[in-house]
Amino acid sequence: MAEDGGVKVLAEVNKVVLSTNREVVIRKVTLRTLPKVMEFLQGALTDLQGESVTLDGGLAPSTVLRLIANRLEATYDILVSLTDMSKDELLDGEMDDAVAIAVKVWEVNRDFFTQKIVPLLPTLAVAQAAKAEDQTGQ
Repeated sequence: MAEDGGVKVLAEVNKVVLSTNREVVIRKVTLRTLPKVMEFLQGALTDLQGESVTLDGGLAPSTVLRLIANRLEATYDILVSLTDMSKDELLDGEMDDAVAIAVKVWEVNRDFFTQKIVPLLPTLAVAQAAKAEDQTGQ
């Protein structure tokens, strides 16, 4: 078990222990949660249009923060749908706990995102750009 600023992260299982000692179960993306994740990614792709983003180099922290800030409700929905927490629990919790939850959600689902979603991003970006072009009539 690792300590990170008072928040315990259980490395062997998909759980995070919050500063209140509550254990939060982190879930993998399922067919039920996939629409929320894809909706978030579609919006993120729209936000990233026109930016130079390399799939292997990651995103600048400022870009990640902007994507989250532009999609706060969607971010909350994803975190709630991929944990055993209610939205009220998440929103009333400490920021350190929320960050630990988000990091663990990423870790638990990293393979899904990097092996299944990231390879699709160029295709999704082209489709998103074409859709935007059709809507603007250009």
